[in-house]
Amino acid sequence: MSKIKIIFFDIDGTLLNIGKKDMTPNTKKALNLLKQNKIKICIATGRPMTSIPVFEEITFDGTLAFNGSFCIADNKIVVKRPIPNKDIYKILENANKIGRAISIATTDKIVAMEVIEIWKIILLLLIKK
Repeated sequence: MSKIKIIFFDIDGTLLNIGKKDMTPNTKKALNLLKQNKIKICIATGRPMTSIPVFEEITFDGTLAFNGSFCIADNKIVVKRPIPNKDIYKILENANKIGRAISIATTDKIVAMEVIEIWKIILLLLIKK
C-alpha cells in the first residue's frame, strides 16, 4: 500500500463549519498531525485568492483557487489560466441581455457591477481589440 503524500481540503463545510470564520481546535489538531507525518496539506476551492482566509497556526503547502485555474505551491504561482477576454466579453454581454448584475474576481480584487456598469466594461474591452 502506498503512503498518502498530499491531501486537498475545501474551505466551506470542510476546513470551516458553514457560517464560521475560524477552524475548530480539532481541525487544527488534525491538520498539524498530518504535517507532522510529512503529508502535504493544500486548499482546493472555487474562491478567488482574495476570499481565502489566512489560518493562524496552519501553513498550507499549496492553494488551488478559482476552481483550479490559479494554483500556488511553495509560495510560487504554478498555474495561472484566467478566462480569456473574449469569454469575459460574452459573459458581460449575456448578463446585460438578461439584466443581471455581475461580479468579477481577479487575483487581487473583486468587483461587483450593476447592469449599466457592465456596458462600460464591454466598451473598454472593445476598445482594446
